Amino acid sequence: PNYPYYFACIALFYIALMKLVLLRFRQEMVGFTEAKKVYLQSCCIATTHGILSTIGSAYCLANSPTNEGPLSLNCKLLMCNSLTYITIDTYLLRDSDDIAMKLHHWLGIPSFGATLLQNADESTIVCVLLMVEPTSPILNIKLMLDSLSKGQWITSISETYFGLLFAFLRVFPYYNIIFKLWESNYNFMFTKILASANWCLSSYWSYVIFCKFLKAFTKAKGEGDNNSIIAALNAVKNFTNKTVIGKVLLFTTLFLLGFVNPIMKVMFPDTVKALSSALA
Repeated sequence: PNYPYYFACIALFYIALMKLVLLRFRQEMVGFTEAKKVYLQSCCIATTHGILSTIGSAYCLANSPTNEGPLSLNCKLLMCNSLTYITIDTYLLRDSDDIAMKLHHWLGIPSFGATLLQNADESTIVCVLLMVEPTSPILNIKLMLDSLSKGQWITSISETYFGLLFAFLRVFPYYNIIFKLWESNYNFMFTKILASANWCLSSYWSYVIFCKFLKAFTKAKGEGDNNSIIAALNAVKNFTNKTVIGKVLLFTTLFLLGFVNPIMKVMFPDTVKALSSALA
């Protein structure tokens, strides 16, 4: 495949889209700082990438991909699209203070690159894309509308929908795929490590979303609420958010869960074999 040609065409598409955003919302952006304009552009190309990846991965999945043999041209184009988008967005967000998003992009660039180099395991690739990308347009459309002070009723609905979809797509099914990935004959150890690291990051984001829901629920119930479960959850949230020990425990737990398979392979090899057979 002519990768330089693919990358160039996709890059031109996203750059043109960024210019169109500036033209379309030029009146709404009067008084915007340069950073806020860049943020709006980032949300727009992230939304477009999420939609294209979701549709493209569903199309690939409908054509019954396998884990044997080289990637199809459609899957390679999906990877080129994602790699080009995430590289451009990394440049856009170079001055951002959002460390979690930067970490996501820094993990994403080598992940997509390694996938193209591996040139196999298409069914796993499209399943992962189909789980992680549908949430992106929902979040980024909300962020775009927030920054433009539009569509408040849409943003309130999308917040709940995004939180539920994020947890039930990016965390739970993805975890099962990672477990199977470590058990497969996929010989790129680098990709396995990045997949687990991405799951850890997604789980951290789910925790942040949960904390925001909990805060909103507590505020709605009022300060005088004596619900013991809510009080206990708030205590855990405050412990993990406001103490060093709590933060260390949180990140250690996510790391152990994300890399449970290789850890258990060393400590409990028979258990891993039994679980792998059950999940097969």
